[in-house]
Amino acid sequence: MNVSRKYRLGFLLIVLLQYTAQSQVLVKARVDKDSILIGETLRISVEARLPMGETLTWKIPDSLAHFEWVEKGKPETTDAVDGKKIVQVLAVTSYDSGYWVIPPIKISVKGKSYATDTVGVRVVYIPQNPTDDYRDIKPIVDVESIKKFDKKWIILIGMTVLVIVAIIILLRRKKTTQQTTSIVSKLSPYEEAINTLEQLRKKLPDEALQMKPFYTDLNDVLKKYLAGSRQWPSSQKTNEEMIHYLRSSGLSQESILPLFQTLRMADFVKFARYLPGKEDHLKNIEEIEKAITTLNRQNP
Repeated sequence: MNVSRKYRLGFLLIVLLQYTAQSQVLVKARVDKDSILIGETLRISVEARLPMGETLTWKIPDSLAHFEWVEKGKPETTDAVDGKKIVQVLAVTSYDSGYWVIPPIKISVKGKSYATDTVGVRVVYIPQNPTDDYRDIKPIVDVESIKKFDKKWIILIGMTVLVIVAIIILLRRKKTTQQTTSIVSKLSPYEEAINTLEQLRKKLPDEALQMKPFYTDLNDVLKKYLAGSRQWPSSQKTNEEMIHYLRSSGLSQESILPLFQTLRMADFVKFARYLPGKEDHLKNIEEIEKAITTLNRQNP
């Protein structure tokens, strides 16, 4: 009798657990990677489990802080013995570097709200290569105080300064005269940009001291084109501001990402002494040329 009673209790417990599992609503979210490059696509899989016969309402937010929607996929439903599973894949991107948190994504079943956990994602410019040389910041070097000068040295230095100033003034006057007599270019902003890029292809830098001037000129090609073709005050703008302007002007996501990487590399060369290779130089020239050509087609 006791054995039969135990069996009945066990059977009831199993049925109760199965009923409880079938009546539960679960929702969770996961990302395909925990770190992305700026402009790269991040996929978020939202999975909901609910009892058979139940329906849910998705509450996908219209906007996410520090992220932008790329795509909102259609929900896919799979039936199982213990209920059904509904999965919706979302795609976002970000142009803000830092560590950001994707807020809970909610669903509604029978008027009751359920939410996923938050998901943290790091957005970076360029992935760090551990094999790269570490360039530490050098300490400040103390300069020995200048001791007393004899009067003759003061006079000599003063005369030297005056001669140098006079030479500079003469050279500037000569340069100004040459500029006023030169023929004004009749090329369009697009033609000037393409010609400049061709000149840069012919003088690729092969030494560290040539890198910064080369990438400064490459960066200026795009800025001068925007100033000439669209009258956008690009000379005082940062590369990040220029990317935001180009995105608002209709440049596609496929064109924005490689262009952003090119401009970011130019910043690294100018401000962090990064030394790219010859293949990088050619690729960066090509990306600038592609962007200018695309913009010229939009606004010939």
